[in-house]
Amino acid sequence: MEPIPVPPEPVTEDTVGSKSLDDLNRDSPLKPIFFELDSADLGSAGQATLQENANILKKYATWQITIEGHCDER
Repeated sequence: MEPIPVPPEPVTEDTVGSKSLDDLNRDSPLKPIFFELDSADLGSAGQATLQENANILKKYATWQITIEGHCDER
């Protein structure tokens, strides 16, 4: 029996979806969100960034991400 040829994957116009995991981690389409000092509330700029990130995650629903938080000694 001869092997059945596998068709190539379709080419997409989407540049984010075609990047490798290393490229995505280095050039992440998700932007960081910063809180004001001693505050748990997001300003309007933070809310806008959060909405942009949410739209990207809705578009790529199969992505698995890790959310981390960092703080300094202030």
